[in-house]
Amino acid sequence: MKIKTTKRNISTLVGIILISSIVMISAILFTKEPITAWNYYGQIIEFRDDLRKADKVPVYPVETQIYLDTIHPLVKNVTIAFKDAGEDENSYYIVEEFEIILKMTLAYRRMLAGYEGLSEEDIPKFNAMPVEEYANLPGKIQNPIIALVHPKYANETAVRNDYHVTYISGKTYEEFDLATIKFLMIVLGIELP
Repeated sequence: MKIKTTKRNISTLVGIILISSIVMISAILFTKEPITAWNYYGQIIEFRDDLRKADKVPVYPVETQIYLDTIHPLVKNVTIAFKDAGEDENSYYIVEEFEIILKMTLAYRRMLAGYEGLSEEDIPKFNAMPVEEYANLPGKIQNPIIALVHPKYANETAVRNDYHVTYISGKTYEEFDLATIKFLMIVLGIELP
């Protein structure tokens, strides 16, 4: 059996190979594995959920305002505010608070390394503060407040900044966790490709 090679046959074969390649490359590019770890200046840090999902949480007014309001050398203390959600529900605050303190300490350590004369002793201290209401929290430039809004009290899933107070809220437990991760992505300077 003899196969006759013509320009038309070669063009058809090249076309099939090209289309097959495009389909395979598209499948690889659009099937993305969850990102639950990030290399932060040589240190791998783990997250409880996918950074891609957290990246979709809305931020108000803008991410740069939250970063500049939270990560700077004038900060001496960070207060984490929460409204009592009941004995069984308060454990969610503890999980989020632990993540925030651990990862924000990395961000402050990185930021302070860029300033001459500042050291580990200048890393801000953290404290928790129960509140009756989330309105009129007294955030200051030296003491920003991170208000954790439990799903029991949340009317939105978002990260919102208002005069040295950043509100992290989620309408479900998963959304609350994703909003916390989004906040941490902002303070750590994590930008997904």
